[in-house]
Amino acid sequence: MSGADDSVELVMLNDFNAVPFSQLSGDQAADMIKHAAQRPMDRSASIKQWFAKLNFAAQPKLQQWGLEVRPQMMEVPARVLPTPKVTYKGGKTLNCAFGGWNLRGVGFTRPGRPLKSWAVLSLDRQYGSQQMRGFITFFCTQMKIYGIQIENPQPALVEGNAHEIKQSLQNAAREAYMQSKANPQIIIVLMPVCPLILLG
Repeated sequence: MSGADDSVELVMLNDFNAVPFSQLSGDQAADMIKHAAQRPMDRSASIKQWFAKLNFAAQPKLQQWGLEVRPQMMEVPARVLPTPKVTYKGGKTLNCAFGGWNLRGVGFTRPGRPLKSWAVLSLDRQYGSQQMRGFITFFCTQMKIYGIQIENPQPALVEGNAHEIKQSLQNAAREAYMQSKANPQIIIVLMPVCPLILLG
């Protein structure tokens, strides 16, 4: 780049969130969720509003580089799939509503093998052993309601590093195996924002 007015800016982004979600104020969390949960038409209107403010056609650099930003959004062919029906214990059938199912009061038709070899891995520095045990108690209670047998209600607890996810997962898998002498069936990963469940 040349010219007295030209400059280069560098922005360094930390992995995950620099500010933990749990430390956001109520207003900040509500504002973030409101922005992320916009309806498609509202998001489209917001983008068009910003497009008008930015006025790309009048930007000297874009003109010099021969770049053009079209005001029309990209159109992607799509179709609405028929709503699937899911059958649970006792032949009870549930219909999808707004992209999800209400599982209250139902059990799985075939719950599978009892949960024996598993681990809970926390990548949240503020979510330690005590909080993990509380989560496990809640998780086991819910699974029993749905007919899933928990053979081992006290899985391995591992506090990992969000910057070394692969190593943390390996440690969790190793701890699960050492405890039960069997390959882990599931590793539950607690993230700073939401839990991620990895099935094996």
